[in-house]
Amino acid sequence: MQIETDHKETDVEPHTPQIESESFSPDFENPGNFPRREANRIKREKLPGIWYLNPVARVRSPKDSEEFMRVVAKRQAEWFRHLTRQFKNGWREARNQESSRFQQAFEFDGIIILDGIVLPIMDWKLFRVDELRKKHTKSKTCTQVPF
Repeated sequence: MQIETDHKETDVEPHTPQIESESFSPDFENPGNFPRREANRIKREKLPGIWYLNPVARVRSPKDSEEFMRVVAKRQAEWFRHLTRQFKNGWREARNQESSRFQQAFEFDGIIILDGIVLPIMDWKLFRVDELRKKHTKSKTCTQVPF
């Protein structure tokens, strides 16, 4: 008599993805160089996961999560502290005068890379809020008519 058993591994508890985070010394002469080079490398090598880059940090996670966003917020604040120590609050004016949203993101706020798509961090945050709103709305409405 042969007994068949199914040994599927399932995660009973939610799994927090491993998040890698590195800090670097700031280059105040060309702050956007590091994020640009890294973004090009990540896209060229088709590296998986979600990435956050700013002039002093690189954060990577296999997937988007609240923990990833907490680490991103810490690294962004770290860069802002460097800027404030170096330029006082004048860096905020310089950021607002940048002609391109991407230039502003590479040099100041940071960028997100997901599946080869590069987004300014503020666009990503708006996208996440919009997605959460959609999920919340769907869970509240029981009778949705598909179109």
